[in-house]
Amino acid sequence: MFPLYSRAPTTADSSSRIDIRVKSGRNGTIVSVQESGPRGEAQRPIAWLLDATQLETPVRNLIVDWNSGPGLEVARITVEGSDDLKSWQTLASGASVLRAEQGGRVVSQMRVNVGSVKMKYLRLSATPADFVLRAVTAEAATSTRPAPRVTTTAQGKPGAKPGEFVYDLGARLPIEAVRLKFGEVNSVAPFTLRAGDDPTKPGRQVANATFYRLVREGVELESPKVEVGRQSARYWVAQLDPNSPPPGGGTPTLEAEWRAGQLVYVARGDGPYTLAFGNPEAKRVMLEANQLIPGYERLAELKLPQGQVGAVASGASGDEWWRKAIGDMPPKKVALWAVLLVAVFALAFMALRLARHTGP
Repeated sequence: MFPLYSRAPTTADSSSRIDIRVKSGRNGTIVSVQESGPRGEAQRPIAWLLDATQLETPVRNLIVDWNSGPGLEVARITVEGSDDLKSWQTLASGASVLRAEQGGRVVSQMRVNVGSVKMKYLRLSATPADFVLRAVTAEAATSTRPAPRVTTTAQGKPGAKPGEFVYDLGARLPIEAVRLKFGEVNSVAPFTLRAGDDPTKPGRQVANATFYRLVREGVELESPKVEVGRQSARYWVAQLDPNSPPPGGGTPTLEAEWRAGQLVYVARGDGPYTLAFGNPEAKRVMLEANQLIPGYERLAELKLPQGQVGAVASGASGDEWWRKAIGDMPPKKVALWAVLLVAVFALAFMALRLARHTGP
């Protein structure tokens, strides 16, 4: 990371210049930034040159750390990329980062998305003018991308405890990330999140997170989603910290992200194929991906061609009325109940005949 300075040329400082030298070798590229002429002690850099020649994978995000403080809570970051230090391509323009303190709590959003790029050099600049970059970390972009997430929004209702909100997603979804959205700006509140399938029980604790919705310097910022792994549950409970005031705008809204389940099949013969489901008596016949794919490598299943599912057709025949009557009850269980009822009627008939023969 090399700071870049700029000075307006004057008579006393006409020889001031910045020299950037690049030397390539077997072990990579060395960037040298040299300046000639005096520089005032109070002068700050106007940009920073980042040497990314040693990175082997594309970069998706830059995590920046700067001299945040009063008056520097929000900064707007611009990132450019180049392979020759001559031609520059804008990767992010005016991306907002935040580090704010309110009510004794600190909230931050320090990630800048640059897409998925692999360039030798990155140039970072920012506003306001007092911005000073302290450190930057690059997050690599994965070569394989999972299926896109689906966003589900649920309106909550007050729970049995003070500061408790209960959310019904309508189905047992495999949630991977959640966020609480407040109705009013300048709201900050810490919550404990729990998930379960029974709204009358406490459920399992999933995460502790501080959510916010702030306006700083005319920019509205919301807390990022909290990654929770993969939590399959229908009901979610958000419990406000007892020492915190409730957020403005009434009951917050729960925004949850999840991915639909994926199945990998080995095709036998030519298509089209039939994907049958809904048989409660079907036995589990499934292998792990590393057993199914020869020479398996991690996430190799995401590189397979994606099959498109056609229209869903019911396989029920004329006995659909019977299916509606028994519902999801397994046929074996229906047969056992039928045998039991026949036996009861047979015993009743035998008892009635015996009573007639032995009567007065």
